[in-house]
Formats: sequence, structure tokens, C-alpha cells
Amino acid sequence: MYVIKMGLLSSSTSSLNARGGLTQVLAQQTLAPVQATLNKALESSHTDEDYFFWASDEGILYPEALLYRWKIPLSRFLLVQARDASEVWRLGLEASQTGLFRLLFLRASRLCHLPLLRKLQLCAEKNQCDVFILTHTPLPHWTLKKCGPFISKAHTL
Repeated sequence: MYVIKMGLLSSSTSSLNARGGLTQVLAQQTLAPVQATLNKALESSHTDEDYFFWASDEGILYPEALLYRWKIPLSRFLLVQARDASEVWRLGLEASQTGLFRLLFLRASRLCHLPLLRKLQLCAEKNQCDVFILTHTPLPHWTLKKCGPFISKAHTL
């Protein structure tokens, strides 16, 4: 498993310490990478101050696990079950534009178009929110930064 980061990287070697940008998490065969990314991102946030967003057309998080596992009050986590992939991308863009959410998790069955992905990146950087894109295949767009095996020094592909 590896994480691909688009957008701003912090001076730290950890891509999850960056504020504002897109991070693609590839989950091939299992959900372990997704769970590891959720753990790392949620443990590094302020669960009593931040708001979180999850949109998916392929499944939903179990709400009680958010409270039990990460001690996140359910009033701080918005879970959305979308009808299709285009709705996931639209909702993610709208959520990032509000500036309300610190972490956004988008899990869509299809990849989005380049103009929408670029808008999402610009909104995330402007509003200092981190958007995690959970996919099975790499996004085929512009220069990406790779961190592997999970978190290490970033370098250009």
C-alpha cells in the first residue's frame, strides 16, 4: 500500500502533516490501507474541535465505530451515502468549499474528471482542509508525489 499526495507538502517528511490538499489512498484487495489512513488522520486531528466529512457510493462507515474507536462525537462527523460517483465528487467539492470540515474522505466507484479534481484541490488548499480520496486505481492526472511504503520521504514519480 502506498499513499499518493497531490497539493502542498509540509516541511515534515510525513504527508499526513500537510494542511490543505488531496491525498489518494489506494486500497488494492483489502481495506487495511483505508483503515490505516483513517487511523493516522483521525488520531492527528482534534476530535473535539474539528468537523469531518465522509461521502461514498460504495458503502458507509459504521457510526458507532467512530465514537468507540476514535472518540469522535457523532455530531462532528457527517456521513453521506451518495447515489453515484458523480454525486460523491460534487458533495466533496461543496464540503471543501464551506471551510467547515478539517478532514474529508471521498470513496467513489469511478474516478472524476480533471477539471473537478483541480477545483477540489484548489478549494482544499485555500480552506486548509485535507481531502482523502479512497480508490482502487491510481488517478491518471498531473504530477503526483509518492510516499511509500506508508509514510516516508516524498519524491516525484
